[in-house]
Amino acid sequence: MRFRRFLYFLTFVFVAIILLTVYMQYNSNKNLKGLIADNENLLNEFRNDKDLRDIQSLILNIESRIRGVIVTGDTSHVAGIETEINKVNTTIARLQELDDTDNTVQLVDELDSLVDRKIFFSRLVLQTYFDAGKQAAELQSADKNGKGLTDAITRNILQLESVRRKTLSRITTSLDNNGKKAYLWGYVFLVFVILTTITAFLFIINKIKRQQELIHDLDASEKRVREAAKVKENFLANMSHEIRTPMNAIIGFTHLLERQPLDEKSREYIKSIESSGENLLAIINDILDLSKIEAGMIRIEATPFSVRGMLQSIEMMFTNKMKEKDLGFHFSIQDDVPDILIGDNIRLTQILVNLVSNAVKFTDAGFIAIRIYGEKRDPDRFNLRFEITDTGIGIQEHMQEAVFERFKQAEDATTRQFGGTGLGLSIVKDLVLIQNGELKMQSTPGKGTRFYFSIPYIISPDQYGFVKPAGDAIEPTLTGSARILIAEDNEINQKLIAHLFEVWGIDYTLVKNGRECVQQLQREKFDLVLMDIQMPEMDGYTATRAIRENLKQDIPIIAMTAHAMAGEREKCFSYGMDEHLSKPIRERELATILNRFLKKKLDGMKLENENPTGNPSGKYKIIDLAYMKEVSQGDMEYERTVIRQFLELVPGDIKALKQALEHKDFNTLRKIAHDLKTSISILGLTNKLDDFLDKIESAQPADPNLPEIVNTIEKVCLSAFDEAALLLESMPS
Repeated sequence: MRFRRFLYFLTFVFVAIILLTVYMQYNSNKNLKGLIADNENLLNEFRNDKDLRDIQSLILNIESRIRGVIVTGDTSHVAGIETEINKVNTTIARLQELDDTDNTVQLVDELDSLVDRKIFFSRLVLQTYFDAGKQAAELQSADKNGKGLTDAITRNILQLESVRRKTLSRITTSLDNNGKKAYLWGYVFLVFVILTTITAFLFIINKIKRQQELIHDLDASEKRVREAAKVKENFLANMSHEIRTPMNAIIGFTHLLERQPLDEKSREYIKSIESSGENLLAIINDILDLSKIEAGMIRIEATPFSVRGMLQSIEMMFTNKMKEKDLGFHFSIQDDVPDILIGDNIRLTQILVNLVSNAVKFTDAGFIAIRIYGEKRDPDRFNLRFEITDTGIGIQEHMQEAVFERFKQAEDATTRQFGGTGLGLSIVKDLVLIQNGELKMQSTPGKGTRFYFSIPYIISPDQYGFVKPAGDAIEPTLTGSARILIAEDNEINQKLIAHLFEVWGIDYTLVKNGRECVQQLQREKFDLVLMDIQMPEMDGYTATRAIRENLKQDIPIIAMTAHAMAGEREKCFSYGMDEHLSKPIRERELATILNRFLKKKLDGMKLENENPTGNPSGKYKIIDLAYMKEVSQGDMEYERTVIRQFLELVPGDIKALKQALEHKDFNTLRKIAHDLKTSISILGLTNKLDDFLDKIESAQPADPNLPEIVNTIEKVCLSAFDEAALLLESMPS
């Protein structure tokens, strides 16, 4: 009720102000119009006065010209006399348009008559001169009638000037009155505006004050909510990290156990542990993604990527799962879809992985299909569309909206039968919307489900094309004559790959950067290239493009990178690479890729970790020797070499890391962090330091946590140095 009364009062004040403003504006405009009209009348009177003087002057001038002809006999004096006569007639016609104030019209008519008679008389004198001569013309000119007409014209003009002077006086008085009124109303309007402004200002200030108080209260409430959300986010992130680290270790050691001689029952147990661990890791990743989305920490990047390379990556990622469930896996991509687009390939891959994983989970028979098409929105923009179709269990119509909500699945029985958290589709929806996309679905229970989504991307100007991996096209050349070129700048990684190749009996050549790699390929023939991505002088991407475009070689190129994130593999494909290896390099992964591209089974290659000296990792708190033992296969000389390299190289890297931070050289900081990933992996520090090194690589210059992260890395490495030194001393020479 109180608010309604206040609203009525405001309405009344508003209407009153408008009416008062209109009234003042009306009077002000009225006086301004009067001023304008008076000014025009004043100008007209000045023009009339000038016209009268012009008539008098022209009459006298005509008379003077005729007299000059009579006196001198020079007829040139009358040249232009007709023009002056016409000007006199035009001026009188203009004066005849004046209003009839104080007999003005009568006087103008008299003036017109007198002027006509005077002009007639002047013409008569001139004609007499031409007909009868000078003497007759002089007699005619001296006639008193001519003189009387000139005097009458002068008297008439004086009378007209007197009459118009009175009119001019009235106009001046009106002009003065209108000016005073306009000034008065302008002053009143100014006072009104000032008072209204002051009142409005005080009212607004009062409202702002009250609003600020409300905002302060809201800020305090929001701060409490944010703090609670941050506590929740930190808890989820920390828990996810703390759980993920041992889970990675469990899965890693499970893979190692699989390589040991085991009976069928033990292998079944190992398989169950591996499957459960991977499922738990997937749940942890979903929870971490959810916490990032809720906290607004998801950043959408804009980098070039290959659509077809990404599709091939998805195919390879799910091929084994499709075979396990005996499902068809179909792909189609419209021909006019540009291959290289600019956008966030990591998030796109995450969306597709979630949708395909969902389809695999709920499909027991039939197929899963991915269709990619789209249309140009502008010359440089493309709306990329996806359809993911499965022949799974489907979703009831009334539950189709609910599946996009968090922690929701179509039915409770679904969770019990198929597992999961109900977060996958919610994350997909959020990731699509964040990228200005659309997500829809169609589903029929018992027949299957189809998801549609579209995301706008920029078309890259560099459409250098997708190079499909050429594994099947390479002839088997490994036996005795296979030659592999290794482009790697990290000494520890060089030693690791060289050791494996020496054990396997593979001929290799080492170069330290992309430029040397290209030069070596120009000089010699190789069967395969292992290409590090980050190298000095020329990186792996640039080198690969030079090999494909300049050298025109289709040699298989395998990328090696410490970037284990989604989308890195697709980026490698888009530059023409054939496969991707994540660091630290695993013996079996490397062997599998060599088999695939060189068509040679690894008979005679030592893939089992014989571990003749046992694994003394239990003696140490920081370092973990499992990876080194896996690679060395009992070669003590190799182990001593890589431990010495660790002790020689890593302290310098830590020092350089601190100096780069101190000098705010963030490019160098990121490069050192990237290189450290390989250097520390040999002694099993990846799980302890990889997250910190990732944070440095992705950190912004203003990140206040960088000094603390660098200090943590230094502390872990110092402890690792002590343990590595003890290990080296304890090893038999």
